[in-house]
Amino acid sequence: PFIAPFVGLAASINAPLGIVVALVAMVSIVASMRRFFSVLHRRRWAYATLGGLMFAFLIVTLVIDITNL
Repeated sequence: PFIAPFVGLAASINAPLGIVVALVAMVSIVASMRRFFSVLHRRRWAYATLGGLMFAFLIVTLVIDITNL
């Protein structure tokens, strides 16, 4: 979604592509957080903070992409 304007993709492709990328990223964040917490990693809370912020950002972009459909 961030490089689509530079590649020259049509505007109709941006929203569906953004939705797919956001959903894949959200699943990846949750999976990696589960791994960090299952092994009791020393920096798990710092990663949880960063992952939570990114998750919130992805929710915002997901809502924007859904409204642009």
